Amino acid sequence: MKPAVMFDMFGPYHLARLNALGARYPTLGIEIAARSGTYDWRRIEVKAQFERRTLFDVNDSSEVSAAQIHRATHALSSTVSVRTLFLCRVGQAGARSQCCTGA
Repeated sequence: MKPAVMFDMFGPYHLARLNALGARYPTLGIEIAARSGTYDWRRIEVKAQFERRTLFDVNDSSEVSAAQIHRATHALSSTVSVRTLFLCRVGQAGARSQCCTGA
């Protein structure tokens, strides 16, 4: 089982931290979407030292409802073995979805 870390999207800082963690432990990095209305970053492609999953192909992570995030996270959890999920500044819908479901 591996830890999972969820962000709205991965920017340079997030990728650096996840790569550092992934270099030491098997890690799953989950981003709700590859784009965010909060930050003007484009999707960054890097050689990841962690397993990277993007839940939705949308222009803004805030377009995704808590129910959609819940369903996508639940579906993902059936394909990977995650011990702990860290929610890192996920948008309100993402945090609400995870806190209410115990995912």
